[in-house]
Amino acid sequence: MMDFLEVFLNAILGSFNWTLRSIMFDVPFYENYFWGLILISVLVWVLEILFPWRKNQAVFRKDFALDVFYMFFNLLDKPVCHMEYQKLKHLYQKYP
Repeated sequence: MMDFLEVFLNAILGSFNWTLRSIMFDVPFYENYFWGLILISVLVWVLEILFPWRKNQAVFRKDFALDVFYMFFNLLDKPVCHMEYQKLKHLYQKYP
């Protein structure tokens, strides 16, 4: 049971460290998911402003803040999930 707890804690700490390193540009630019996501999101938002789908579309929609929250909330779980999945897979093989 301690192995699973250790994997869980490593996932949380690894995700936090990876996000912090990404914010501080300590990872190569082609692996920097944090700033890449922000850049793509701002680019798409500007395109929505310049070429709106609906003519009366507001610049800031009703749920704009919620979209931004989910963008960053979902960011935290992406980098570590695959690595931790591999560790859990190994643990399941260890304890049938």
